[in-house]
Amino acid sequence: MPQSFSEGVRAGGLRDQQEIQVLLCYLIDTVGGRLEERLLTECILANEIANHFETAAALEMQIKRGNITEENGVLTLSDAGREIARVLAGNLPLTIQERAVQSAVRLLAQHRNAASTKVEITPTDLGVRVTCSADTSDQPVMSFSLVVADNAQAELVRDRFLQDPVLLYRTMVEVLMNPDLKKTADMLYIPLRRNDNR
Repeated sequence: MPQSFSEGVRAGGLRDQQEIQVLLCYLIDTVGGRLEERLLTECILANEIANHFETAAALEMQIKRGNITEENGVLTLSDAGREIARVLAGNLPLTIQERAVQSAVRLLAQHRNAASTKVEITPTDLGVRVTCSADTSDQPVMSFSLVVADNAQAELVRDRFLQDPVLLYRTMVEVLMNPDLKKTADMLYIPLRRNDNR
């Protein structure tokens, strides 16, 4: 496999060109399939995951192959690129996957001022529905809806979400991407409903 240069790469980083190409697809897929090119580059370089020049070359190759498309500085995955992200990403070192996702989350935090948030509170037969969403530019980042008992709880949910939507996003990602849900719940002090038949 073609090897990349090591300059600007932390120990344990990627030096294999094919692995870097897979990482690009994986990162774009992780944030919803669309990402600004400058943010993708910043995400990789911030943690010294791969060399700057090799990252640029890998991106150019993926664009030529049609796995990633670029329009006005925004990168989008094709179906083939999404397949690469979800099938081949498992070949990447787990530490690299974790560092890349954490870097992406931190990047969202750094750009929180550019994010727009929205909260809708609506009465229902079951209680009060709270719908929270956060967007960056024209790209949806997070959206969820839940029903609480009354307006007081709905307003508390709204206030907590608006206080730090990026922290909530990061927590949700960490919980959902952890293969050991029970261990994660214990760490976060979340009681899990047990199956009575067990």
